[in-house]
Amino acid sequence: MKLVESAQSAKAPIQGVADKIAKYFVPIIVLLAVLTWIFWFSFAYSDYGKENLYLGNKTRFVFAFNFGISTMVIACPCAMGLATPTAVMVGTGIAAGFGVLIKGGDVLERINNITTVVFDKTGTLTEGSPTVTDLIDVVATFKPQTSSGSLNKDWDLNNSVSSDGNDQLNFQDYLEVLYLCESSSEHPLAQAIVKKVVEE
Repeated sequence: MKLVESAQSAKAPIQGVADKIAKYFVPIIVLLAVLTWIFWFSFAYSDYGKENLYLGNKTRFVFAFNFGISTMVIACPCAMGLATPTAVMVGTGIAAGFGVLIKGGDVLERINNITTVVFDKTGTLTEGSPTVTDLIDVVATFKPQTSSGSLNKDWDLNNSVSSDGNDQLNFQDYLEVLYLCESSSEHPLAQAIVKKVVEE
């Protein structure tokens, strides 16, 4: 959250340009709005204006004043000054929702020019939900044997004898124990194991 907040508070380079333009643009727009009001005010009180203008229920002052306000509203650089920080705030917020942290507006601005993304190691890209692909009966596969191929006498058969008397661990029993061990856990790997065991 702190990273997102700092990214949203940092100014992007384009925002600095917008601020510089707004510094000169605002006084110019205010001056144009005043000149527009003066022009229409003079025109409304002229002889030609008195005869040809339809004012409705407005006074000549209000009629001219509306033109000045319209000039101010339409040409105001508020959109330019507010659009950039708003875009940075929305962009970093949406990215954070997808688990992507952006350091600042300058990074967000440079993303537009990216053509290639290179990841430095395997395992970086995941779906966010690990899955178990295979279950292997380790006891049956890697049962310790002597060099002659017979069962190692030091192998503890008490731990590998199933109810049917075979010298192999019953794989189904093993899955049941595994399920009992992991079913109460909220860890993503434990949930993946439980899901696979249930499928088996």
